[in-house]
Amino acid sequence: RILGGGIPARSVVIVAGEPGSGKTVLALQALFALADAGGRGLYVTTLSEPAVKLVRYMQGFAFFDESLLGDRVSFVDLGGVLGEGGPEAA
Repeated sequence: RILGGGIPARSVVIVAGEPGSGKTVLALQALFALADAGGRGLYVTTLSEPAVKLVRYMQGFAFFDESLLGDRVSFVDLGGVLGEGGPEAA
């Protein structure tokens, strides 16, 4: 109801809020629901949450399905690029 029917296809969504407010869980749950329905999604991480940490964290949730990783659910970790002098260093 909050999203008025969902997130539009082929959109870029930035979820912002205070630490601990549920942003990561909301985004990942939506991403895995999309993948489970046959879609594909990309989650971009930054310095604070590397992809490896997120995968470990997600394993405790019912929505997590390891078989969707790679083909349906992809992660891009910008931490390496940002931590090594920014995009120019890539």
